Amino acid sequence: ARIAAAARLPPARARTALRAELEALPPEGPAAAAVFAALAELERAAGHPARALDLLRDAWRADPEDLQRANAFAWEAAVLGRRMEAGLEAVTAAIAHPPAFDPRAQGGHRYEAFLAAQAHELGNLRDTRGWLLHRLGRSAEARDELHHALLLLGAPSGTVHLHQGLVLHALGDAEGALWHLGRGLSLADPRYDEAALVAEGRAALLQLWPGRRWHPGGVDAWIAGQRPADAAPPPGPPLSFELPAGPDPAQGLALAWVGSPLPDLPLTAGGPGRLSAVPGWRVVELWAAWCAPCVEGLPGLRAFAEAHPELTVVIAAVDDAPPDWARHLPRAAPLVTGWAGPQALQALGLPGVPATFLVDPAGQVRAARLGAWTDPGWMVPGGAAAAP
Repeated sequence: ARIAAAARLPPARARTALRAELEALPPEGPAAAAVFAALAELERAAGHPARALDLLRDAWRADPEDLQRANAFAWEAAVLGRRMEAGLEAVTAAIAHPPAFDPRAQGGHRYEAFLAAQAHELGNLRDTRGWLLHRLGRSAEARDELHHALLLLGAPSGTVHLHQGLVLHALGDAEGALWHLGRGLSLADPRYDEAALVAEGRAALLQLWPGRRWHPGGVDAWIAGQRPADAAPPPGPPLSFELPAGPDPAQGLALAWVGSPLPDLPLTAGGPGRLSAVPGWRVVELWAAWCAPCVEGLPGLRAFAEAHPELTVVIAAVDDAPPDWARHLPRAAPLVTGWAGPQALQALGLPGVPATFLVDPAGQVRAARLGAWTDPGWMVPGGAAAAP
């Protein structure tokens, strides 16, 4: 309350009061971060963006576990083109350590709301990271990051589409760039989208437009036509798996890995050592003995493995200690089991188990799902393992 009251004072008095608060506080923690953020707002309002950026960095350093502090600093770094490496460090750390769900503090009935909020926040973080990567000249990495951001956000975002359009333009993908730029401009909202970004997106679209599009109403009519929900998406990969219909926040955290390499998880305590030691196409199930749906799903996993010998089914336990496999799998074949430990969930940014991934021989995730599943049709279209 004192920080908020100090920030409402005239600028000179507000700075003095906030500096006094800062001297009385520990150098780290949420309170110090709030003071630094309030000072940053004063500097921004006074027309000193570089000073504001440094104060946002101080706010992040004071409370590095606050995702919004990390995102605020990283976003400003991307906009100004300053402190971008530090901004990338901040937002990368935030993505790697999302807050965990605590049913005792948040109430078990609020799990879906927690997932929706976390998916949205992670989507914003990955958008910021993607734009920073692009600004740092790493556009190929930025493309993948922004793709994940769109999956996580669920709802269309003008900012992310504009970012992706400009990244694809830089990579020479004219068709993908046109679609994303048109989509982004159709969704642009002056309350949220920066005028400079909108102008840059429109300039890029006009550069691409003459050789690839024609519309009787001109470019603006074509842009307006990109807004409907049934607008055709840009061309996708040649291999496409059927995913659950509709935006589902519980799936977004797993789906964000589609198209990216799955981390090389440890598989110890009787396992092959690491996931990379298992060749070929793999179905990787993150599993725990304390998870009732996980245990109930073992017969289905066994039946699936027996029906699809061309796939190797790997069960990676995330328990605090290696589970008693003999108790749960008296005859393990044809399943591969191993202990990955609870750090596997942190590495994947997942709030719980079971989580299932279809991984190709190169280690890329081709399909994913969070939660128990009874019908493997989402992973193997047509009821057969056609991909391998």
